[in-house]
Amino acid sequence: MPRRPSITIGCLVSLTPAALALLSALPSEAVTVVVPDDYPTIQAAINSTADRILVRDGTYPENLAIERWLSLEPVPHSFDGDFDPPADAHPLILGSIEMRCGSVLGLHVSGGVSIVPGPCDVAIRECRVDSGIVGGQPFILGIRGCIVRGGINVRAWYGDITTNTVLGGGIYFLAEGCCGEVRGNYVVGPAATGIVLRTFGTRGGVSGNTVLGCGTGIALSSWDPQPVKDNTVTGCQGTGIHISTGGNPQPATVGGNLIQQCGGHGLELKHVGGTVDGNTVLDVGGCGVWVDREGGEGEDRSSMLLQGNRVLRSGSDGIHFDHVGEVTGNIVGRAAGRGIVVLPPGTAINVYGNTSYWNARAGLDVSSEAAGTIANNIAYGNQREGLVWSGTGSPPTLACNDWYANVSGATSGLPPGATDLAVDPYFCNVPQDDVHLAVFSPLRNAPGCGLVGALDAGCSEPTAVADMSRSSAQFACTPRPTTGDLRFSWPGLEASGRLEVFDAAGARRWQRSVEKGSEGLDWNATDDSGRRLPAGIYFARLSAGSLRATTRVVVLE
Repeated sequence: MPRRPSITIGCLVSLTPAALALLSALPSEAVTVVVPDDYPTIQAAINSTADRILVRDGTYPENLAIERWLSLEPVPHSFDGDFDPPADAHPLILGSIEMRCGSVLGLHVSGGVSIVPGPCDVAIRECRVDSGIVGGQPFILGIRGCIVRGGINVRAWYGDITTNTVLGGGIYFLAEGCCGEVRGNYVVGPAATGIVLRTFGTRGGVSGNTVLGCGTGIALSSWDPQPVKDNTVTGCQGTGIHISTGGNPQPATVGGNLIQQCGGHGLELKHVGGTVDGNTVLDVGGCGVWVDREGGEGEDRSSMLLQGNRVLRSGSDGIHFDHVGEVTGNIVGRAAGRGIVVLPPGTAINVYGNTSYWNARAGLDVSSEAAGTIANNIAYGNQREGLVWSGTGSPPTLACNDWYANVSGATSGLPPGATDLAVDPYFCNVPQDDVHLAVFSPLRNAPGCGLVGALDAGCSEPTAVADMSRSSAQFACTPRPTTGDLRFSWPGLEASGRLEVFDAAGARRWQRSVEKGSEGLDWNATDDSGRRLPAGIYFARLSAGSLRATTRVVVLE
């Protein structure tokens, strides 16, 4: 009987379900047998010359060894010959399968599946495997649509692992040829890493996967960057997504990923160039996005565009960018460290159109050795300056930035630019992290600047008096507007703290300590020296323990 030949998939063609179907194709002269009709056991049928072995529903206490190309699958349950069994109709193999090549479809294997090296191809589709899939180094490997307990740990020259459910383990795939893809899988830990793809090629990547409760969520290590797109990583103990390359980085795409509630960095990239666009990072213990130009071999580092990412409530800096390129259109809020940190390696860099708000330290922190541009950014309500610059070379050009209500003032290290602003941006709902602008915001079309910040209009009016903090406690002032005396009020505080009032330029004008259990405080619109404040818009912040709440104060003549 002719052995099913290997199929060469060139490096310019990524593996797809269609390619996997080709991998499973049978010779035109295929011989089909049925177990137990023609052979009493599955292994006896495997040892025959049959190309296609159909297995009727039932239980088969066998350990199987497949050394040649064949197709092993259930008897079709529909008249058109397609495999479409009911959920409980898989033939059950009470044992394991060891395969050097071949196609296995629609079986329930109580033991594991072990793939042994060989110059052939392996396809495993729509199976249930109770003790993992391991081994490998066939020419082409495809694992698709399976439910696997205990993880997948395999290697091949080319292949894809797609649309599987993996429970109690992760996916580790070493693609030693040009192409390796991990797509559309659902992985539930515990596992040291939910998905690992190591590849030396240029096609493939990690896309559309969901990873829950692992150590690291997704780790991609490749000689050339691969796309990492549209993955969801939740509840991992370490880093959400880690990407590194060993060669000279070429443009790659890292976009549309959601990373939340992880203990380490959200998105960590080392020695990677290309575009990092549209990722969302929420509630991580480390930096939201960490970009490091080091970590790989070679000195030719490709530029990176970091744009349109959203990072909220990170345990350290929101974005830490140590690379060459551009940082534009990102939103960073409530970071425990700085909002956006930019450390360009001896080259000019553009920081444009970002919104950084309510961070525990500076909104922007830039250290450069060559002049660049910092323009059209909003730094709002940060605990330190809006911008800190600590470079040693020529200072960057500042233009059309809005430094508003930052506790330590607008900038440090260099003065604000001639066209910089200090005006209320009128965000739609900062406490709910909606930093679209109200339709009447002065930052939508500032004279000579155009749009300032990451987002344009999103509401007709900002949220009214009932601004809400992270703990949803109401913080209000009445009356508003006021011509003199007013009262700040809040529910009873669980810790002592501080109440502060800032002017429109971000300078603190008045502050008082507030005690645990207190529910309000009177203010007569004066500064710390007792002088009456001029009419205008002011910004009040209440900080007590984990509570941070803000509200707007309007003082009239």
